[in-house]
Amino acid sequence: LSEVVNHFLNRASQREKMAQKTYEVHKDKRSEELKEALPEPIGMNRSFIPDETYVLVGFYKGVSHLDWILQNNLYNVRIGDVKGSLRLGLEKLNAKYLLLHSYGETKTSKLFKLSDKGPRILSKQEMMEKNYPDPRNDFYLVFDIISEAEMEFAGMNWDITKLPNYTYGRNSSIPFAVSIVDLMKVLIK
Repeated sequence: LSEVVNHFLNRASQREKMAQKTYEVHKDKRSEELKEALPEPIGMNRSFIPDETYVLVGFYKGVSHLDWILQNNLYNVRIGDVKGSLRLGLEKLNAKYLLLHSYGETKTSKLFKLSDKGPRILSKQEMMEKNYPDPRNDFYLVFDIISEAEMEFAGMNWDITKLPNYTYGRNSSIPFAVSIVDLMKVLIK
């Protein structure tokens, strides 16, 4: 009997985690509907839950910046108190994918898989050592790109102007995060 009591007192038990997840799943009466082909939640993608898997929608300044991103498998954003810097949030920091766009490019298929280790901070000096074109800020938040997105995403194209948090004009270069569910809602068919 005391083992049962101790188990119920343990707020870090598997039972507590399962109860919390069950509550989160069932608290909203209506769930999203998504019928597109997506990567299977097995192996490396075991935690692939479409409404809990995030995509960082990022901007590249031009061909030389895109070339640097692809050659180094890195994507950088400004941090700190400078205009256009990233406001940190769990969705952005935990993003599993990166969708790139540029000036006037509102429809894009440039989807990449990010490292699950999360981003890191690199100094201006470190960026120069990596041949980053014209670093202007003291520090950058840098995401590691591990590959192109899975084959289920091959050939897909998205209209980023229809995404929640997309902003027009100069602010369209500020990165933001969306769930896979939101991303697939703006799939161009």
